[in-house]
Amino acid sequence: MSVVSSLPLDLAGEQCPLCLDPLSEFIDLTQRQCKHIVCTACFHAGEKASGYCNNACPVCRVPCVASTRNNASLVTHFPATKQLMAVSKEKRKGDESRGRLPREGPSLGFERAGAGADKRVEDPERPSKKKKVQEKRADKEDGGFTFANRGDVRRLGISVPTGDAHTCLPDATWPLIKHVLPSTKLTLETIRRSISRADSRDPNFSMAKTFVGGYGLDLHYDRRLNNPRALFRQRDGAYLVQLQLFTDVGIDYHYVAYLAATGHVIDNHPRAKVPVVDDIDRSTNKLAIKVFAQLFPGAQRVHMKAVSELSKVGQRSHFIERIVPSIVPPTTRSTPATFDDLFVELYHDKYISLDELNEIVPILD
Repeated sequence: MSVVSSLPLDLAGEQCPLCLDPLSEFIDLTQRQCKHIVCTACFHAGEKASGYCNNACPVCRVPCVASTRNNASLVTHFPATKQLMAVSKEKRKGDESRGRLPREGPSLGFERAGAGADKRVEDPERPSKKKKVQEKRADKEDGGFTFANRGDVRRLGISVPTGDAHTCLPDATWPLIKHVLPSTKLTLETIRRSISRADSRDPNFSMAKTFVGGYGLDLHYDRRLNNPRALFRQRDGAYLVQLQLFTDVGIDYHYVAYLAATGHVIDNHPRAKVPVVDDIDRSTNKLAIKVFAQLFPGAQRVHMKAVSELSKVGQRSHFIERIVPSIVPPTTRSTPATFDDLFVELYHDKYISLDELNEIVPILD
């Protein structure tokens, strides 16, 4: 039974036949099966007194039957809120039929939604709490990194090379060298000629390490940075990052540069923008690896294979001079121990491996 069709809209001057109180849309009303209306309080009072709701209607004296054998209700209750809805909807219908537009804004919190349905009006400029949570979750899943134009990054004094997949290693080494040695006049073409093979194969890490050694620099593999989250948590330093790309045709390797002080990840693709790492990317490995994955949309999966830090040899020697005396006990020999002797003792005490000993001792010489 429709509320609008069964409820008398004009209740002015009407009274409850039992308590004689005026009927209004602001109180609860009950309609009997004989279509006569009483206030709900009087109806329940009579039902409680009779026990079986067989009291006669005070207007037409028809006995009240609450339901049929199939439990179909013959009595309709109209709470005050439904009265307001029905009156508001009927008033809107009358305004539209007379050519008047309804007032702007919600009327009692509801508006017409087609087919007689009621829909709560929402302010489009005020997003709901659920939408805010979804947007926040989507932003977090996408990561917090932003993109910078290659020209804007160059204007900051950062070298951004342009090349192809075969020159990714020398191209990634160039911005690292320019960051550690800002006054150097080394060009990208010089690095490409030096870090290259006579055949068509790609250069390897050893060639880059040998090349930077001629400029008093060292590419030192850092085993602590074994995941992208640990790499992005570094706030200083220049890092050469080797990425492993899983594609439809197989596995490929690619090198990019990461400048921890500014958060720029530099690739040599001519149309790739420069990602700038945000604090959200440093929270989990899942978000951190997305910074590298967005550089290779055609790859099925991207894995960070290795990270090496480019630094001056003098800086490493200063670090060794500060750390080694706290690890190695003082010797009893009369002559002062050299750095070679200290690292040999570290090797015998199994603090470092033989490969690391062979790597460090020639640098100190």
